Amino acid sequence: MNHYIRYTVFRWLLFLVTCIAGAADADRDPLDVSFAFMPEHVDPARFFFVTVTVSVPRESIDIRLLVTDRTFEGFRIAGSYDRRQELAEGGYRLQRSFRLQPQPGSSRFRMAPLALEWQDNASETVAAFGYQLVPAMVFERREYRHDETAVIGGMQRLPILYERSPWPIVITVAGLIMLAAVIIAIQRRRPGTTVSPTPREQARTELDALLERHLPEHELWTDFYVELTLIIRRFIERTGNIPASEQTTSELFKTIRNDSRFSPAWIESVSDFFNHADRIKYAGDQPDIESAHRAVSAARKCIETLEPKASDHAATC
Repeated sequence: MNHYIRYTVFRWLLFLVTCIAGAADADRDPLDVSFAFMPEHVDPARFFFVTVTVSVPRESIDIRLLVTDRTFEGFRIAGSYDRRQELAEGGYRLQRSFRLQPQPGSSRFRMAPLALEWQDNASETVAAFGYQLVPAMVFERREYRHDETAVIGGMQRLPILYERSPWPIVITVAGLIMLAAVIIAIQRRRPGTTVSPTPREQARTELDALLERHLPEHELWTDFYVELTLIIRRFIERTGNIPASEQTTSELFKTIRNDSRFSPAWIESVSDFFNHADRIKYAGDQPDIESAHRAVSAARKCIETLEPKASDHAATC
């Protein structure tokens, strides 16, 4: 059993023990949860904002919102921030806002159920512990006019009882049984370990998948060049430990120009690639099939020749 499976089993066991220990200490102070989104529909050319607000009755209760890379389907999390406000009647209000960037070519925009974890540190016996799911939502797509003002989408308020019921215990026991069955099946089927693909292999796979969509043949130039540049950004990010996906083009090149691992020749080559793509995405240049093929060749060349080292040896392209 590998380290990740052992850690998962430990967390499930800890959750089961704390649910049972806290079941006899049932309070009924409500946790008030609401969320809103803006604009009302998803526009691929605009950021989309989702805000979750939790009102907590006592300072002794800690709240944690569990979010993963799969929480928002069709989006990339471009940023998030928290805001905490003390309440006059006691307790506090915690607000988490997400800035989401719609992914090019996505046809479905969805928020998976958000898991809300809470823990009461003032319990007389052990720390009371529980969780609640904020329901999933599917957002409609619509392209706004440039002069149109975005409005806040449907505000929803979800009363969540701060209590211990037998259901968390039942669900946890069932989950542990299912987890044990999965672990046994994995060990019987494949006792060995899985080797993760290298950044170069991941980039090759992503590039091949993009070409199979035949976006240039359908004259979807913007989608094609956005996806192509994202492949190179993610490759640089995985290879050089640089947050390339979260930076603007100017910020990215400022970072790599100050990094001795990247040679001036490689930087100039990838700069030409990004300048060509940006002219098509933002300046309205009209590409053709041949220019798209040249862009793919330039991207593949940079993928195959980038070799950053831990030392001061630079990559050549």
